[in-house]
Amino acid sequence: MATTVSYKDQILTTITNNTKTLKTAGTWLEDDIKITDESSTTAVAVEDIPDEHGGIEKRITAIDISDTNATASDVAQGKVFYSNTGTRTVGTMVGAEWTTEGIATGTEPSGNIAFGNSVTTVKKYAFYEKPITGVSGQSVISIGDNAFYGSSITEVRKTDFPSLTSLDGSVFANSKQLQKVCIPVLSAIGSYVFDGCENLDVVVVPKAHTTGRYLCRNCYKLKAFDMRGDHTATTRINDHTFLNDSLFDTFIYGGNRLPLLDLSAFDGTPFASNGTGGKLYVRQDMVETFQNATNWSTLIAYPNNQILPIEGSYYETHYADGSEVTA
Repeated sequence: MATTVSYKDQILTTITNNTKTLKTAGTWLEDDIKITDESSTTAVAVEDIPDEHGGIEKRITAIDISDTNATASDVAQGKVFYSNTGTRTVGTMVGAEWTTEGIATGTEPSGNIAFGNSVTTVKKYAFYEKPITGVSGQSVISIGDNAFYGSSITEVRKTDFPSLTSLDGSVFANSKQLQKVCIPVLSAIGSYVFDGCENLDVVVVPKAHTTGRYLCRNCYKLKAFDMRGDHTATTRINDHTFLNDSLFDTFIYGGNRLPLLDLSAFDGTPFASNGTGGKLYVRQDMVETFQNATNWSTLIAYPNNQILPIEGSYYETHYADGSEVTA
């Protein structure tokens, strides 16, 4: 028993024991796709696409074929596995005109998700407001906008995404259960990534060279942010990065390049001009550079703020490898 998907009578794939989502990006007419469904349930997503003559064409955007006989071994083959839904998987079918990304139409993913080794990109809005409690992917290098917005993820451990280098906007925004994050090689962070994560306590991103706008806004329990690695590119702390983070009093920057600073980054925190004071930890050989730099010198001069060398401090080893983040 099998499900066959054909395009203009040419077989694209035959599915016998798993779940696959095929994406067409709206390029093929609905009438050109034929589905021979013997044993599975099938969902077809169709979108109205304007044609070149001002009319409307019905074009397929996704086909989801499901079968309950999938096995967990599909994980090793590079498919997405939803651990709390038994053996259901979502595959990433490779074909001439199909994309290699996709989330199955009609499924309700929840629980812990482990991406197989062939998955390098998580598409935007992939798990938007889904009750995901944990996620990992050894080969994932980028995650799109709002992919885990409103999730129930509690932590991102340093071993969860060892290859992840890029987070687009609002990836974990409004994930109110998220408490700790450590992503060891992350370099590019978009805006609003942790916006509204009101239980977030610590973020360790040693290779990050820029903080996105409103990155950690309204993270009321955030206490420490660590981006201590050396940086070869220009670095920047953007506007309103830590807006309204009323407990945030420890910023660790171990880079060998002075980052550009928008003073509004620390508005509403103890570092602000009317705050109770925060501690900025930098390399010993960078202390004087920070003290004399535009905006940094202003921040440091605010009442009760301190600039301290990492060397010899508690943070010389704490958070250094991210292990304490998920102790």
